[in-house]
Amino acid sequence: MKKILFMLPKTQQGGAETQLLYLIQGLDRNKFQVYLGLLYKDNQLKEEFESIPGITIKYFNKKSKWDALVFFRIKEFIIKNEIDIVHSFLGNHYAYIPALMCKNTVGIGSIRATAEPKHLSFIERLTEFTLPKLFQNNSKFIIIANSHKGRAIYLKQGFSCDSIKVIPNGIDYGRFSNGNRKRIINEFNLRNKLVLGMVARLVEGKNHEELIKIFKKLTEKHNNLVLLIIGSGPLMNYLKDLTKESKLNNVVFTGNRKDIPDFLASINIFVFPSKFPEGWPNVIGEAMAAGVSIVSYPAGDIKYIIKNNYNGIITRPDSHSFMTNVTKLIKSKKRREYLGDNARKTILNNFSLPKMVKKYQDVYNKIRMKND
Repeated sequence: MKKILFMLPKTQQGGAETQLLYLIQGLDRNKFQVYLGLLYKDNQLKEEFESIPGITIKYFNKKSKWDALVFFRIKEFIIKNEIDIVHSFLGNHYAYIPALMCKNTVGIGSIRATAEPKHLSFIERLTEFTLPKLFQNNSKFIIIANSHKGRAIYLKQGFSCDSIKVIPNGIDYGRFSNGNRKRIINEFNLRNKLVLGMVARLVEGKNHEELIKIFKKLTEKHNNLVLLIIGSGPLMNYLKDLTKESKLNNVVFTGNRKDIPDFLASINIFVFPSKFPEGWPNVIGEAMAAGVSIVSYPAGDIKYIIKNNYNGIITRPDSHSFMTNVTKLIKSKKRREYLGDNARKTILNNFSLPKMVKKYQDVYNKIRMKND
């Protein structure tokens, strides 16, 4: 049985943190003994992780940003518990450095960065690219990307094509395919409305401003539309002011919500005009699991998920093309259902949680330990 220490440096809940939660829940406990290392006690997913049976959680109590002694505390824990694999989701130096300090331990870094080095700070460049590049040819280190987009950025920085494995994110199909549509319809009075929706943080790259302008034009020809903007962020007030200036009274800002499956069940067309440097956008997979027809710009790995006009629509990155394709779906319920049904099948067959967990287990199983 291999012993795995997963390291989670961040305190907030995001896509990487959620994927780690899914992975730990799904690992075969007959083959893997699981430990979770948290740098801080105030992690937003603390309760979820603590509820997983058969997991040992260790808090390493990082004192500050520059607390280098935390690496020695991790090292001591690895040696004491005879850890075979240290796998860090984000902050991958918390896997690489302790593994280097321990003779029989392998370090795995899950890379999810989609930003070019020029947009990163010195410390981010060091931990995202410099350290992994130093170790890439060492058999004690493995790099896993959750997207082809992320892998391509690392190859551009001089990594070898064989040094990075790609394991796409997994989607909790059971959760996102069974949302409570009626509850959201009743809460927001959406009866007899055709609902467009987007789930994303309200930041510039997600392109909500352009979406609102597109929606304004759509309402000039279709009077039964509602746009749900689900999420929060620094542009919230600006976007609300924009809707007022545009005299739109059918745009709903929900803020952050935990009942995303219910929202997705209530949406007829999921709109995603993101120009953000996406990797593998979880929300696209979640919308597909919910059986929602999707219109998206070609951001990140979307072209590896959506087969155009089969399980969704990928448009050129311009508002005219986007609006034209949304209009076609507004007019055709049959087309929306066709895309949505195929989207469900795609997630179930290719991007389910069991498939993702199996791919990680295959990586762990191939690692030869000294005592094997």
